[in-house]
Amino acid sequence: MRIIILSVLIFFKVLNTYSQSNKYFKILPVNPTIIVNSPTSLKVIDTLDLNRRVLEAQHELGGLEPRYPIAQTYERPDNQIYDDILCLRKYRTLSNHCTNYIVQVDGEIVEVFSKEKFKQLFAPVDSKEEALSFAFALSDVFHPKVIYDFAFLNAEGSDYEIYRKELSPTAVSEVSGGYEVVLFSTYWGYTSRCTEVIIFVSRKGDVKVLKKERLFHDKKFDLIID
Repeated sequence: MRIIILSVLIFFKVLNTYSQSNKYFKILPVNPTIIVNSPTSLKVIDTLDLNRRVLEAQHELGGLEPRYPIAQTYERPDNQIYDDILCLRKYRTLSNHCTNYIVQVDGEIVEVFSKEKFKQLFAPVDSKEEALSFAFALSDVFHPKVIYDFAFLNAEGSDYEIYRKELSPTAVSEVSGGYEVVLFSTYWGYTSRCTEVIIFVSRKGDVKVLKKERLFHDKKFDLIID
C-alpha cells in the first residue's frame, strides 16, 4: 500500500478568480483549494518505484464540491506493473503514464485511484462548474483541455489545417439527467492536433463520451503518426 505522509508544514490556500457565463455557457470555475507545500513539507513514500510526483491541482477541478484541498499525482510505472496498477486515468505514449488525486477530508489524506472513489467524495453533480470538473477528471480523454479562444490558429507563422468551418469553445449545457460538456483532446499542446469531445455527465457523477470530431492540426507536425 502506498503511504502518503504530510508534515505539519502543509498549509492551504484558495486562489481568488471568478466565474462567468456568456452565450456559449462559458464556464470558468474558481481555482480549487490546493495543497501548498514547501519542497520538504510534502513527502511521498514511493513503495513501487513509480517515479511519482505530486503536482498542484489543475484549475479545471475548481468546480468540485465539497471544496476539499486536492492535489494531483503523476506516475510513470514500468511495463511489468502498468496493467495492474490502480489509476484514475492512464495511457501509453512512448512511455507509461498514470494520474490520480490526493484529497484531504476532515484532516485525513485520501488517495483517489478510481472513478468510484472520486464519485463517493464529490457526487452528486449540481452545477455546470462541477460538471466541467467531472468531465475533465473522469473522462478517458487523452490530454483533456479547456479552450475558450481559437485566436492562436491565425497567429503569425501558424500553418493549421482546419476541418470544420465553425469552432465553438469549451461549453457546458444542462440536459435531461445531467450536463453535456465540450472539451478538447490535444496532442503536443494547442500547436498540433486537436479533437472536440462531447461528454455527458450525469447528476450521479457518471461520465460518458458521446462524440469525437477532429478539428484541426498543425502541418508542422505532419510527420507525427498516431
